[in-house]
Amino acid sequence: MKNGKIILSTIVLAILVPIIINLSISFISWGSGSNDGWLGFWGGYLGALISVLGIYFQVSKSIEESEKNRNATKESTEKNIKLLNEQADRDKAKIKSQQKELAEQKRKDKVQALQSVRTFIRVNFCKTNLKICFEGANSIINPNKNKKRPKSISYNGSS
Repeated sequence: MKNGKIILSTIVLAILVPIIINLSISFISWGSGSNDGWLGFWGGYLGALISVLGIYFQVSKSIEESEKNRNATKESTEKNIKLLNEQADRDKAKIKSQQKELAEQKRKDKVQALQSVRTFIRVNFCKTNLKICFEGANSIINPNKNKKRPKSISYNGSS
């Protein structure tokens, strides 16, 4: 719409300006020019007008294409940023999961290390203190054997 108004006004001016110049030359006695002079004037005038219009349309088209390219680049960049943010969120979640797994594995390794150290201490303790070790083992195997039982009171019916 804007370009149509510009084209229409340019055409109207292109027609009116030479007519106004021709009438002003006729009424104001600057002398009447020769046909060759007027032909040169019209050629130069219309040539310049056509050149200016061509340049205007070419620049307008170039600006529109530049704007489209800029918008496409902006949309592409925003899409890439969104994808990168989504990937970063997935990576963060994966890292948290791996950190939890690593912490759990470290905990298991500590427990296993403590159990092996406990076994090592028991074995070495038993080697040096066999009697205590066997008594402890017997109390584990037969827990009722080492307990003192209360004396039972028998009642035989007579007083």
